[in-house]
Amino acid sequence: MAGLPLLLLSALLATAGSGVARAADPADCPSEGDYLRANNGSYFLAAYNASRTIPEYAEAADAASQTYGNWTCFVPTDAAIAAVATELGVEPEALLEPPTLNTTAEIIFYHCVRDGSCGLGNDTDCPVLAESGEEVEGACNDAKVVGGPPFVDCDSAEDEDVSGKIYMIDSVLVPPSLCQVSPWQEIAAAADDAADDDDDDDDDDED
Repeated sequence: MAGLPLLLLSALLATAGSGVARAADPADCPSEGDYLRANNGSYFLAAYNASRTIPEYAEAADAASQTYGNWTCFVPTDAAIAAVATELGVEPEALLEPPTLNTTAEIIFYHCVRDGSCGLGNDTDCPVLAESGEEVEGACNDAKVVGGPPFVDCDSAEDEDVSGKIYMIDSVLVPPSLCQVSPWQEIAAAADDAADDDDDDDDDDED
């Protein structure tokens, strides 16, 4: 689909269900929005939509929507975003309101990487899928890939210059600018501790 975000599924909500022609039958090739709604990514969709009300993020997404390129989005599940809201002592909906929205937008846009950059397009310390394909390595914390196969953009099969994927992950990744900022520092540490516990449990199962 032409119009992929500069580090977020640019025009994600705008194009979902808008009748834009796709490379394959919609039944075999769901939109990004349909995929996320079906895979517990609704909070991410809502946060992305809210982020686009901030001028600099709207401009970045609109600029990216005019270009093709390789992109990957690592999308925290609804449960992962709800867990962050709990840590902050608020309901998930509060993350979409001032004064939290600016930070929410920064975090949401960090999760999508386009041609090696993320955020508003000038960050390079971006999330990376580990060689195993089972973990995503972030600047402050890591996350586990969860759910079934990743979303693969249908136009990838039609245009060799386009390669888009979405992976669902079990934790919110904290961008480098917030690594040492409370409470995000503690949230990142808690996510890493949970990932370490999962690794220990996996090792025990193998034994």
